[in-house]
Amino acid sequence: MPVMVNENQATFRNDLSTIGRSTEMPPVADSLTHFTRLPNTIFRPTKAIRKRGGRTRKNSSALDSGETVHTLFQAWQMGTGGVDVQRLMSYVGTKIYFSEDYGVTNTSLKTGLDDDKIGWFSVFDDIVIWSSTSTNDVPQSWDFVSASTSDLAGSPPNFSAAIPHQNRLWAWGDASLPSRLYYSGTGDPEDWSGGGAGSIDLDPNDGDRIITCIEHLNDLWVFKGPNVGSIHRIRNAFSISNLTRDVVSRGLPAVSVHGRTTVGTDIFFLTKGGIASMAMTERFGDITESFISDTVKTLFQESNQSRFFQAHMAHYAHGSAVVTAMTDGGFTTNNQIHIYDPVGSRWADPWDLAAASLAIVVDTSGVKRLYSGDYSGFINLEDGANRSDDPSNTAYTWRLRTNAIRFAAQSQMFTPDTECIMQRISSTIRPK
Repeated sequence: MPVMVNENQATFRNDLSTIGRSTEMPPVADSLTHFTRLPNTIFRPTKAIRKRGGRTRKNSSALDSGETVHTLFQAWQMGTGGVDVQRLMSYVGTKIYFSEDYGVTNTSLKTGLDDDKIGWFSVFDDIVIWSSTSTNDVPQSWDFVSASTSDLAGSPPNFSAAIPHQNRLWAWGDASLPSRLYYSGTGDPEDWSGGGAGSIDLDPNDGDRIITCIEHLNDLWVFKGPNVGSIHRIRNAFSISNLTRDVVSRGLPAVSVHGRTTVGTDIFFLTKGGIASMAMTERFGDITESFISDTVKTLFQESNQSRFFQAHMAHYAHGSAVVTAMTDGGFTTNNQIHIYDPVGSRWADPWDLAAASLAIVVDTSGVKRLYSGDYSGFINLEDGANRSDDPSNTAYTWRLRTNAIRFAAQSQMFTPDTECIMQRISSTIRPK
């Protein structure tokens, strides 16, 4: 990149929409190659970057006496009258709550559950279904109306997670049969023993268990881990007699049930080595490991990998970001939210915000917002209109720094700072 040096200024002829945070590139180069600091940043689909919005608490009083918000999920129901209903579901401490007003007011549906488990919500046949990694608690169902949940009918297995796919509910996480994928009867999440229900064993006793599943491009993708790793694709599931299963890849172990998301025609998922792309995995197969997180490899290597199973990932399209709540080294809770821009293929520095869980929530304007649940019983809106974080209205800075630029003719080095970047390339970086 040409760099023109005058007496007191430098003019940069490159587009900062093409660079992001890197921990792996040389700190000194002949051009602007990356940011060495890109904190409190969010992206735009136009490839612009801006200062993130603040964290706003939705509920004024802590849920379940300040316990951890293990799971958040927005459930939708379309009644016979054509009026859609949304409820924000949460699993907090030992309770299940629902909210009609996006977390401001929360009503308890179930108490006495095991605490500190990984929870899961799904909706099928107008029923909200909850399950968790507890071996004591059984799957629960709620009809959007009743004052409490009920044990899911139909003698279901004690699964820990489930998703709808091609008019059936598919479930996994039975501790006694960790490689078994169950499916319900057609159109009925309360039929687990009829002629249409059944199960598939995916490479049992291979040293792994089914970690997570996701529906994508009309197929069901099944990820095993956390040791060896394999990815299985289920096809033609409308008709079980025509169902096929193939192994897409081996050697990339999934680590978290919530650590995956779809992005366009791709799937991103968390592994021990970083965040992988299904498109890249299918392209290279088992020949090489390739991660979208390679440019910030150090950030992932320094994370507390023993807590990867607690990571949460979501595609926050409004902020052009795949967000992943993770635990930094030396911490025992998810204390950071990692930010990746899939449009520009670049990273920002992690946000220093605690998030036990993440969810994408459609607000009253139809905008998909980023919500989080923390470790104190609060539901939060992230990237809001304020430029401070609850609970203490704490301000945060947006000080960007690039690599140092080597001026060979003058034997000088120059590091652009935020002010210089804003002055010289203001068309690329815009505060919200």
